[in-house]
Amino acid sequence: MLPILERGGLKAGKDFFLAFSPERENPGDPVYGVENTPKVVGGITKNCLLLADMLYSQVVARTVPLSSTRAAESTKLLENIFCCVNIALVNELKMIFDRMGIDVWEVIGAPATKPFGFMPFYVRKLKYRAEGIRGVLVVCLNERERLATRERRRLIRLLNSPHELAVGSVARVRRKCGNRRCGCLSGQGHP
Repeated sequence: MLPILERGGLKAGKDFFLAFSPERENPGDPVYGVENTPKVVGGITKNCLLLADMLYSQVVARTVPLSSTRAAESTKLLENIFCCVNIALVNELKMIFDRMGIDVWEVIGAPATKPFGFMPFYVRKLKYRAEGIRGVLVVCLNERERLATRERRRLIRLLNSPHELAVGSVARVRRKCGNRRCGCLSGQGHP
């Protein structure tokens, strides 16, 4: 967007003010909404950041000013990576635990009692359970992909398929074992 705006000779931070603030929405969350979710914001220049921060401060309880628009965009990328990886992990563990007769929610709940080093990843008891990573998140990633740099596009493509990668790892374990009737994935161990 910056090159388009500057094409006519205008300068960011002087003639116009450009900033980026990623959406941080959790659809259906009764606790966290726009007003009480900290708003990440980065500006092209310090003046751009200052004005964007002042604007968002009128609407949200807290802003998180960053050094640049790229840092703000990368924040959303990290949040999406975290979400994708954890959704894929829980989906994969659920399939394995189901075969073992173990309740995945019980397993997630136990380490959640530890006050450090673990964050339970429920996704609202997986309302989107059947969708896995194909849910709302991937729609956001696909929209962002249109605007991303070549390096980020490559990373986003990888993020769109962690569940398939996890399923592939199970297949590799089975091939490595070589025994289709083996219980190595069901907790029974090798015969």
